[in-house]
Amino acid sequence: MIPRDPVLAAPTPRDRFRRQRVRLLRASALVILPLGAVGWLLAAPHELAAVRLGGVSVGWWLSGLAWALGLLALPLGPRPPRRAA
Repeated sequence: MIPRDPVLAAPTPRDRFRRQRVRLLRASALVILPLGAVGWLLAAPHELAAVRLGGVSVGWWLSGLAWALGLLALPLGPRPPRRAA
């Protein structure tokens, strides 16, 4: 096995920025898309807004689900950068 040059093994600042940007976009989509869907359901036209499950509007059920998803996503949030060995 040929040892790798440590300079080439370390990510460049540009690579780190790209990875952080992708993680930020994923996290933003994870929050914005469910909340947008809930907002759309709560402001939906007549018949769609009247759909109920257990006496509660489906939009409210989905808002609770989006809230729970946000809580579950907290541990997956931004982490401090790893230190080079």
